[in-house]
Amino acid sequence: MAELPLPGADDAVYLLDIAGWVHRAFHAMPPLQSPRGEPIGAVSGVAGMLVRLLVERRPGYLAAALDPLAPSFRQALFPAYKASRPPRHPDLDPQFPLVRQLLDAHCIPVFMAEGFEADDLLAAATTRLRAAGLRVVIVTHDKDLCQLVGDGVVIWDGRDRVTGPEEVRARWGVGPELLGDLLALSGDASDGVPGIPGVGAKTAAELLQKRGSLETVLHKADWESSRTLRAKLRRHAEEARLSRRLVALRDDAPLELSFDALRVGWGDPGPIRDFYEALGLTRLAAEVEPLDKLPVPPALLARLDAAPVNDA
Repeated sequence: MAELPLPGADDAVYLLDIAGWVHRAFHAMPPLQSPRGEPIGAVSGVAGMLVRLLVERRPGYLAAALDPLAPSFRQALFPAYKASRPPRHPDLDPQFPLVRQLLDAHCIPVFMAEGFEADDLLAAATTRLRAAGLRVVIVTHDKDLCQLVGDGVVIWDGRDRVTGPEEVRARWGVGPELLGDLLALSGDASDGVPGIPGVGAKTAAELLQKRGSLETVLHKADWESSRTLRAKLRRHAEEARLSRRLVALRDDAPLELSFDALRVGWGDPGPIRDFYEALGLTRLAAEVEPLDKLPVPPALLARLDAAPVNDA
């Protein structure tokens, strides 16, 4: 059973899928406005989750990732990618800059790179941090990021669900190493990933359990006993291969990584309180206490220097 690092563990990095946090908070919180009249429901929810994380888990290192405004390489590869999503609520977009200000106030670095999605930056950060010997907790509800789960890497929903390799297998019928292949076969309607029409997650898992990989499933399509399934695998093989490229997480995304920046520390709580109070979040402002940023252990800096570098 997967578990989180103990609170205060000095070898663990928490990576935040902030866009997911914003969307979840927006739909969970009642409509709220700041004293200036701007919508802040999502900001309030994200701030509450962040303060709870800092107080309860006491992470040694912390960073977040955001999608850039411009499309990613996936839209260039397949223009229909995410094209069918409904327009966002008009009160949602104005809150993203406020969330960025919230992260800046807490001195939490934000990963972002033109042409890549936040998931790619989280994958790149996870690869380098694991190479440096650190454990990684990705705080998200995004199933795509379960591809990153493995030795020293777990997914946490921010509440009570921790996902490791066994949890991935229990949910999907395959391990994290085959989850991308499963998504390529079954597709993802919410993201516009085509997959193979009529092949759901259960059938995809059964195929991968038998054959071991997407390419082997496609290569051995004629081995299937179902005439209908054989025809689907043959007819839509290229869509499945395209889908595999769409769901793959690019751990070579350009990334600037500094342990000094990742080190958690609130420093002077005044600016944070001022930010919360300006938005009318007085209860949260009262919870902010000074938290000194501890020095990064020299041995850890040496491990990061030795880790693979994929900066632009």
